[in-house]
Amino acid sequence: MRATMMKGLLVATAVAGLLSQGCEVTECEGDECNFGGNGSGAGDVGTVSVESLGSETIDPNGETEVTIEVPAGATSFALVAEGLGGELAIASKVTSPGGQVVFDFNADITTNRTDAQDVLYTLLVPTNPAVAMEEGDWLVNMMSGSNAIDVDLTAIVKKQPATDSTIDVNLYFAGLELLDGSTAQTDEGFQAILSQVNTIYQGAGLTVRAINYFDVQGEQYAVIDNDAEMQEMFTTVGRKSEQAVNIFFVADLPFLGLAGGVPAPPILQGTPKSGVAANMSSYLAAVAAGDQAMIDEAAEEVVRIVAHETGHFLGLYHTVEKNGLALAGEGINGEDPLTDTAT
Repeated sequence: MRATMMKGLLVATAVAGLLSQGCEVTECEGDECNFGGNGSGAGDVGTVSVESLGSETIDPNGETEVTIEVPAGATSFALVAEGLGGELAIASKVTSPGGQVVFDFNADITTNRTDAQDVLYTLLVPTNPAVAMEEGDWLVNMMSGSNAIDVDLTAIVKKQPATDSTIDVNLYFAGLELLDGSTAQTDEGFQAILSQVNTIYQGAGLTVRAINYFDVQGEQYAVIDNDAEMQEMFTTVGRKSEQAVNIFFVADLPFLGLAGGVPAPPILQGTPKSGVAANMSSYLAAVAAGDQAMIDEAAEEVVRIVAHETGHFLGLYHTVEKNGLALAGEGINGEDPLTDTAT
């Protein structure tokens, strides 16, 4: 499983290169941003364009066609649809400039996997090393689940490869009794967790560069009861300039951890899908009890949660879903695109 995650993260760096940026999104819309990191002196991460495509009406027929122009040398692109509310949306068909269909919802073609999402939908190309990033016009047919709905579309194109494989992270602390944005910076146990997460990602050639610490304002997010509360928490960061993965450490969740999407929207901060949530209840209980064996076990759990859910944020899917169908080639469930999965 670790080897599979590592190779998958190499694919996920298609998103990672879009994240360590240092300008406001509003400065980039309809233009190009030449990013050089976040002021930390890191290497150039390439040129990323963020273009508003305006509003389009999508419906269950999947006939709305969106064109994304990809220049020579580009390494990836994303299409983001906002304003879905409770309606599901998906790219019903994705066609390369050369005419190759890399995804077709109705024909069970899942070379470039994408899954339906509500609230906000993100298509990432490529999600599979078998998909070539061709120069020219990529055609994306968009489809809603049940009803016609107006959505706001944004195209994000990574126009050049990064010169280094780094990622920045924003760490948010939501009402934890034993950790906050200040104490976490020097807490030995928490820093050991971050070190282990970084080691996992270094195995794929991806290094955590800048780590920023923040406190979530208000106690209402200390305990998250449902997806709506989690998505509201993700919006609290606003449209900030720190283009990084937002990781929220929460006192309790109804699950171990969850990413805003697979993938989450790159570059666009402050959306309901712009974050990763990690459940800290077991770790906090172990620290409070002072049992070192419990602390070590709970810390390893947090490491797995953060590494796993951040992989989802970057576009890495499960190789096998809990229904057991992901490896069976059953349509939308998709097949494992990684060749090194353990058998």
